[in-house]
Amino acid sequence: MYPHDSVILIINRRGNKKFTESECFFVFAEVAEVPVSAAEGEDCVLPCSGHEGVNVKYLEWTEVDQRRDLLAYRGGKTLQRYDDYTNRVQLLHPQLQSRDLSVVLNKVTFKDSGMYKCYALYDDRQETSQFIRLRVKEEVSGLEIKAFVKFNSTHKHLTLSLTGAADAQAFVSSSY
Repeated sequence: MYPHDSVILIINRRGNKKFTESECFFVFAEVAEVPVSAAEGEDCVLPCSGHEGVNVKYLEWTEVDQRRDLLAYRGGKTLQRYDDYTNRVQLLHPQLQSRDLSVVLNKVTFKDSGMYKCYALYDDRQETSQFIRLRVKEEVSGLEIKAFVKFNSTHKHLTLSLTGAADAQAFVSSSY
């Protein structure tokens, strides 16, 4: 399930297998996402909060868009799951002694941008699912932007040019 999807729960009050509109009601819930941004090369925390006073039986962090597993926690042990995250991800609190289930992602790269999911299962069978949207900002330096505007009696002409980095050259021209 992705953030902002609606969840529909159908409950039949009589327990029979046929559902009619008068016998059912719908519950809609919206799943929110937490926005996180970091500059390329920085370490960042992907936040996740759990239930207070309940032991975590299983914790899993996944990158939703690419369907990659970051890590799993089971039986007091943290397991790295995907090669791209080896030695780059760890629990913020390794013993999960607080309700903080956050992870630290070291030296983020532009390809780390995307949706992450924190899922926890507790000893009492409660569950937590949270979505985090990571946006990694690329640092660009040494660029020069030039803007030229030319007016005459019939139209305006705008020219923008961007130079400086080999992979960041652009030219835009517009008349109106």
